[in-house]
Amino acid sequence: MKMDFNHPLAGTDLHFKGEILDVREATADEIDHGHVHGEHGHQH
Repeated sequence: MKMDFNHPLAGTDLHFKGEILDVREATADEIDHGHVHGEHGHQH
């Protein structure tokens, strides 16, 4: 028996379109950690 667990779109080129709705300055914590923290703060 052979099983393939790849998603059906695996290996397919996907193209997305989007638009920027808002831009804000990074917080000091985000700059220190090098990534965005999101709405509810730092959660990792």
